[in-house]
Amino acid sequence: MVLEDDPAPVSAAACERTAELALTLTLTEGKYHQVKRMVAAVGNRVEALHRSRFGALPLPPDLPPGGWRWVDALEIDSVSAGPVADSPAARG
Repeated sequence: MVLEDDPAPVSAAACERTAELALTLTLTEGKYHQVKRMVAAVGNRVEALHRSRFGALPLPPDLPPGGWRWVDALEIDSVSAGPVADSPAARG
């Protein structure tokens, strides 16, 4: 889809409805408020967002909003390795 303030089209690599009012989106590139803008473009709104992984790196479920943790060299390599094998994007 083309968002009103960005001439380049954006898309989700995968989208899965997980509940009546919930989606799981897989993005290959995140732009400013992309999820909120994509959902708004189809007439809906985002009430909450949760990032569960960054590339192949799963985030700890107890990591608070705005929190961080140190990563090791293997984790850094996994982030740039591409999609995770069990993600919808990797399945095609």
